[in-house]
Amino acid sequence: MNAHKMIALAAVAASAAIPLAANAASVTIDSVTQRWPWNNKVDITYTVTDAQVRSSGLYNALRFSLTAGGKTYEIPGYSIGASAESGTAGTKQHTATWIAPEGIKATDCSITATLFTTNVPSGNDYMIIDLTNGEVYYEGLFADPEDSNNRYNNPEDNTYKTTKMVLRKVPKWADRDELPNAASFASLTGYPTGDNDDYSDSSLTPNTRKYWQTKKDFYVGIFLVTGSQYDRVVGATQSSSITPAYGKAYNAGVRGVDVSTSPVPETGDSFFSRLGRLTKAKSRFDGFDLPTDAMFEIAERAGTTTKFFWDSDDATDMATCSEYVAASTGKNVGSKKPNHWGFYDMLGNGYDKVRDRYTWSGRKINDMPSADPFTPFNGSGGVVWRGNGNSSGTTFGGHSSKREAGYGVTDTSHGPHGFRAAFVVQ
Repeated sequence: MNAHKMIALAAVAASAAIPLAANAASVTIDSVTQRWPWNNKVDITYTVTDAQVRSSGLYNALRFSLTAGGKTYEIPGYSIGASAESGTAGTKQHTATWIAPEGIKATDCSITATLFTTNVPSGNDYMIIDLTNGEVYYEGLFADPEDSNNRYNNPEDNTYKTTKMVLRKVPKWADRDELPNAASFASLTGYPTGDNDDYSDSSLTPNTRKYWQTKKDFYVGIFLVTGSQYDRVVGATQSSSITPAYGKAYNAGVRGVDVSTSPVPETGDSFFSRLGRLTKAKSRFDGFDLPTDAMFEIAERAGTTTKFFWDSDDATDMATCSEYVAASTGKNVGSKKPNHWGFYDMLGNGYDKVRDRYTWSGRKINDMPSADPFTPFNGSGGVVWRGNGNSSGTTFGGHSSKREAGYGVTDTSHGPHGFRAAFVVQ
């Protein structure tokens, strides 16, 4: 059932831990609901007033204090993706979900929300996974998206390429205004994939334009998983590599299962099995997997309908092309400019495994599923690769809708094929 049962509110309050200047910045709790049938997910809906991003480099953030069943729980907003931003009219309603300790079936509760200032914006635009302890938390987009790009892709600090992972949210279509370039695709009927042109591409037919009115938020890694991140998660001898983790088998090395429509198993030594156990133990957070074919292209195109996802930039600024990269190494992730949503290396610097498996038909790869971008195609062939590998010509040879017919699920040796993490919000 999707219904929610209201928890009676014993008290509602709002206060400020640090003075927020002369404006009337405030937060009000609107409702608190516990998912039905009873489980440990509690949705907190609240309204923020006059708490816009500060120009001084300070941002508003939230913390909650919730009392239920005779116990009080302090809930930091960054751990549940709570945003302290108000809308253009000065008020905005948000909902954040808290995963309560097991066994709580509250019939009443009291909750307070507190605004305070910090140098990191609140929100759930970015999901951060700490690979040292499994903690999962969220950060918001800076007022200037380029500042967020520079935060995670700092050439002097490789934290987010070694000991942490960063995933960027692609909001459900109804919330697309959250994206920095939303005005550029305001006339579209959904997130675009395909462009009705096969560019004489022998591996893809038809290259059909589709628009996806997604009903769920999803996250995709801004970088390909690096060698260092892979080693840390699977328990291999730790390296400092920030090049893509090439040559990992789809089944044993990445997902732990051959069937694309089957979820990642909780047991086993694959990357996503181990990542699931790590984050679930610390944050009760699981569900990481490869992106589907459709999810990858939605994130890659970032609302564009052109052959490439970039505008007037030269291809060599956006993708690994004329400087050929050996299959055994690759370039450091983030060496090129990101797309409009802050994803790096979506074209070039190796192939990107996606969750789907193809079916040959006259040496053509199956088209994307027609209804659900979150359900992968499960063909009888190998793994669908995106990203066009590493072109060796003077111009970039791929395009944003191009797929490659990858090798089998056990293959570890053919070409520069890496992968990135994804998460679908249920």
